[in-house]
Amino acid sequence: MEREIRVLSAGIVTSFFSALEQDLEKDRISDMKRTVKASQMSPGSIERKGLGSWVVGSQTSLGKYVVLQGKDGAWSCTCADHKNRLVACKHIRLVQSTETEQTQKSCERCGGEVALSKSLCAFCEKVEMDRIY
Repeated sequence: MEREIRVLSAGIVTSFFSALEQDLEKDRISDMKRTVKASQMSPGSIERKGLGSWVVGSQTSLGKYVVLQGKDGAWSCTCADHKNRLVACKHIRLVQSTETEQTQKSCERCGGEVALSKSLCAFCEKVEMDRIY
């Protein structure tokens, strides 16, 4: 009897982990689909409204969605995908990718990353200052 219970328990545990793996795989595939859909959207469909606030045009209709980034870094969107699943939807992903592209700038001299207000990275700027003085 005890052995039968162990076998039954092992079967339940195996079924549980199998179902969990399937759910994780579905989530991973859905996540990849959102990324692909975001990459197919036009960056021109984004309108920045203020600090941490954008309006993004719908890919399939004339509708628009509001994307927000809170001070804590959390993202939200008014679309059904985000509201129902609480995931980074294609609108959030589009804003994130566009903002990343706009905030990354390369040093004119070495190609390193620099702040938007500067043209040289910290290293090249120091070399330039040392050369002048």
